Order: sequence, then C-alpha cells, then structure tokens
Amino acid sequence: MSKYNQPSLSIVVPALDEEKTLERVVRWTFEELAKLTPDHEVIIVNDGSSDTTGQIADRLQTEYSSLKVIHHLKPTGLGGALEAGFSKSSKDLISIITADGEFWPTELKKFYDCFKDGSVDLVSSYVPNRKMPIYRKFLSFIWRVWMKLVLGEIPPLEGIYMTKKNIHIPKLINNFSGMWNMEFILRAKKSNRRIKVISMEMHPRKNMRDSKVLNMKTIFITVKEIYNLKKILKKKV
Repeated sequence: MSKYNQPSLSIVVPALDEEKTLERVVRWTFEELAKLTPDHEVIIVNDGSSDTTGQIADRLQTEYSSLKVIHHLKPTGLGGALEAGFSKSSKDLISIITADGEFWPTELKKFYDCFKDGSVDLVSSYVPNRKMPIYRKFLSFIWRVWMKLVLGEIPPLEGIYMTKKNIHIPKLINNFSGMWNMEFILRAKKSNRRIKVISMEMHPRKNMRDSKVLNMKTIFITVKEIYNLKKILKKKV
C-alpha cells in the first residue's frame, strides 16, 4: 500500500509509431492520475518505432519525474511491450492506456474505484455499442467465435483492465499479439483471482488503416497464440 494510504497506480503506454497522438495521451493520462492518487507513474514503451515516437517520449520524460521510458530497438508486438512495461512497474495497481487514444484516461477512475474496498484483484471491461466499421465488427466476431471454439470460453475483456501488481502469473507465453492480455486474464481466472467486469467506452481511430492489429501477420500470430494458450490452460497455472 502506498504511503498515502491508498493504492498507488502504474499506467503502461505501449507505443509503435504514434507520434501524432502520444504526447496528448500521456499529458491527459497524468492529468487524470493526479485526480486519483499522488503516488503514480506512467511507463511509455516505445516498441521499435520508426517515426519520432521515441524522441517525444524522451522529451516528455524531462518534464515528468514519474515518467519512465523503455525503448525497444525492434518491434516486439503488443505482448512484448506490455511484458516490458508490467515488469518495470513499481506501484500497487497496473493499468493500460493505448498511445492511439482509443481508450480515454478519464475511464481510469471507474477502474480505480473498484479497488477501494479490497474486494477485487482485477477489473476487466466490456464495451457496449462499440462504434466500429462493419469489417472490423466482422473480424471481431470471427475472432470471438474462434476463441470460443478453441478455448471453450471468451476472456471478459473488450477494453482496458486494471490489476493488482502482486497477482503472480508465471511468464506469459504469448509475447507478440494482444493475446498477452487475454492470457493474463484467463490465467488470473484459473488462479481463482477475484475478477470484476465493468463497462467502458471506446473511441476508434478515425483512420482504421493505421491500426497495428488489422494485418495478416498479426492475425496469423494471434491464431497461433490461441492454440498455445489452450495448451497452457490445460496445465496447472
């Protein structure tokens, strides 16, 4: 527990070629964190960006004493970026804000408030009435059906989540795609952690062609990682 007698909070910001939005997202995140707890930090993971994302992160670090920056020479995928950020975190709770601004930092309060009575270990989310193009809704539907067929269940996660840092999850096998998050949630569930699911909003990119997940390489890796996760879940966590 933080010296302020309330949970401290780490926010991991994975960023790959997000020079257009990173600074706005990070400044906004710090503004919202200041309303929640004085004991907080933001961790930017520059995941091998080829634009000025890394320089922006370094400049912001000179302004915020509680900002950490991790640089990867080459992209490691969302899973690799999150693994690095979670490992570097030092606070009681950990959450994620994506550098593209799809999930607004104003949502953090509703997650943080769930931990005040000590009744939960992890707070996940669903996004009602998701405003997405038809083709992305179709891909999401196919993905969820595939998860159900292979794993027998769908992780309760559509947006961001917040978790206690002291949840012990052995090193995750999925280290490239967003399946890192799904594996974290499912293995926490298998470990009988207390999970609460709340609603939140999502604000998709204006240009979906900038998405880092809607490409054949990531889709192929995600399918492979779902199979890997099935093997892991059959074993003792």
